[in-house]
Amino acid sequence: MKQTTDGVRAIILASILLCITISLTGARAVQEKNGGLRVATVDVGRLYNEYSFTINTLQELQKREQVSITVLRTLAQHALLSEADQKALADLVTAEATSPNGLTPEQKTKKQQLLDKSKAMSEEFLALQQKVVGQLTPQDKEKLNQYSRAQNETEQRLQRSRAETEEALQGDMIKNRNKAFKDVRDAVAKVARDKGVTLVLESQFAWYAETDLTEDALKVLNKK
Repeated sequence: MKQTTDGVRAIILASILLCITISLTGARAVQEKNGGLRVATVDVGRLYNEYSFTINTLQELQKREQVSITVLRTLAQHALLSEADQKALADLVTAEATSPNGLTPEQKTKKQQLLDKSKAMSEEFLALQQKVVGQLTPQDKEKLNQYSRAQNETEQRLQRSRAETEEALQGDMIKNRNKAFKDVRDAVAKVARDKGVTLVLESQFAWYAETDLTEDALKVLNKK
């Protein structure tokens, strides 16, 4: 997902946009009120990272990503099972990893049956592949073809699933990030108005300002 790189780039971009947006607003306010310029700073990166919405949605995305990794790994490791059996096994493996109480006795039995079935199929496939071509019976050839088709179909499902999962996670990450930065911008603007501040700069771009709005903006954000 490249979350770290994307996150850093997004924070830098949002910081610049935040500075421009609030700077223009502040400058307009100065012109309209003909008053003095009051400058403050804000740590956009900290606001984004400590915003409860950011923390909660990131944790949820990470959980979903781990589930998808578990499912894809199950498909890859048990490529000869039918699609229905693969799904059933993936659901059981996921439940075992995420459920506080683990699997029920019935679920454990079902999981072991599927694992045993997959192992038997893999061993048979390997044995057929190792046979001399002249020793293969028509039934052997048909079975070999069935296993080869199952393997190819699993690979196709893996590719589709990877692409769909990545697209869904990436889309939700971007949506959540955009909402978080909008909320950050709105919180900073509110605090700035309340305190009579006319120009807000990102703290990394300003060596000094009399006022820093980060703490107050964070309180506004986490009241949501």
